[in-house]
Amino acid sequence: MMGEVADQLVARSALARPFDYDIDEIRPLWLAAARERFAERREQVPALAARADDVGIDGIESFADLVPLLFSHDSYKAYPRDFLDAGRWDLLGRWLRSLSTRPVPAIDAAGVTTQDDWIRQLGAADFPVYASSGTSGRSSFLPASPADREFTFDCLLRTLTWQHGVSPAEKLPVVVLAPSAGGSRALEYYRRVAERYGDPARTFFLTDEPVRLHDLNQLAALSRAVAAGTATPEQIAAFRRDQQDRAARIDREWDRLAEQVEGLAGERIILQGFWPQQYGLVERLRARGHARLPLAPDTVLGVGGGTKGVDLPADFADQVFTFYGLDPSREAGGYGMSELSAALPEVAGRYRLQPWIIPLVLDETGTALATPADGRLEGRFAFLDLALDGRWGGLISGDRVLVDLESSGFAVIPGTVARYSDLRGGSDDRLTCAGTVDAFVRGLSEQTS
Repeated sequence: MMGEVADQLVARSALARPFDYDIDEIRPLWLAAARERFAERREQVPALAARADDVGIDGIESFADLVPLLFSHDSYKAYPRDFLDAGRWDLLGRWLRSLSTRPVPAIDAAGVTTQDDWIRQLGAADFPVYASSGTSGRSSFLPASPADREFTFDCLLRTLTWQHGVSPAEKLPVVVLAPSAGGSRALEYYRRVAERYGDPARTFFLTDEPVRLHDLNQLAALSRAVAAGTATPEQIAAFRRDQQDRAARIDREWDRLAEQVEGLAGERIILQGFWPQQYGLVERLRARGHARLPLAPDTVLGVGGGTKGVDLPADFADQVFTFYGLDPSREAGGYGMSELSAALPEVAGRYRLQPWIIPLVLDETGTALATPADGRLEGRFAFLDLALDGRWGGLISGDRVLVDLESSGFAVIPGTVARYSDLRGGSDDRLTCAGTVDAFVRGLSEQTS
């Protein structure tokens, strides 16, 4: 029966502690599950079928067979930029189909002027798409399914119970250092935490002004125009006015949020946001006259995502914990990314892998499995996520990790995760090896235009 072993591993998500397993017991199950998922997804995902045909892989006999079939972290933004610039949503949909297990529904193009509109219309048609954007302004679009959406958020939300015993019945104050709306998975997670665990009367977001991918895309377009010498003085001046107006609005919102946090002093709360925003709030409260603002010791500090390239003091995390009077163990930490169905929760000083995620640590080029040494394994994190229903779950990330192989399960050591682009001084982390599928995705895009 196709998917039987894979589905059994995914079903372990219902366990109280699914990350507690013996890796020697689960490794043969991973191989059998990989064989099943590849056979299934090859029939559904055109880009995977094209890649498998090119490299001549018809089945999975070893973990090494998976490596050339993995998509790269750039595959989900390997569409021609003209599709966005010209508003060719039909062609963008055909491109997305090459990466999806399902047909992309037709939408009313007359009602779409931005990529945000496009994502909303697809979502309304039961075709969720999660988007992320880097400094290049080129968004990644991750096709999903309704089942993916519910599975992901059920796992993410239960992490608060796994790590800190938070119960939905408590209805805690929730402070979110981010907007209440936007197309990213992180923002939806924040909303869902607030809905499940929060007191509606004491749930505070930084702003109700949504994050719009279109704005980020426009910024990138202007940057390209400035570099090319084609931006007009009027365009530059208008952009600066818009940025100044927005900065003033957000500054007022930070003051309002800081005042709301002051009113929660001494209470147990859930305080969510990436590290740059967490540190920024502490700086804002210090400017308001607080040397410290103790919260209840069982407060939950929900962070993640690293520093996002922001230059912070070396001891930024210690400063945040000290300011609120919290032990570092109150961090609801983990290691994850939008491409994973569920993050690796931090348990007993390690990021623990969920049993439905098959880890593949590669060399820096992404062409081969890395070699362990002294009970540890260092390299580029890659994986096959068996739980993903809307797309192929195999991906090579842009992260270097250090893995502890001596624990009972696969465990990433906190503090060792680093982006290869950062290690290279901010230069692009382009995978040009045979283990990526970007060229095939671009080729399929060109065939549709």
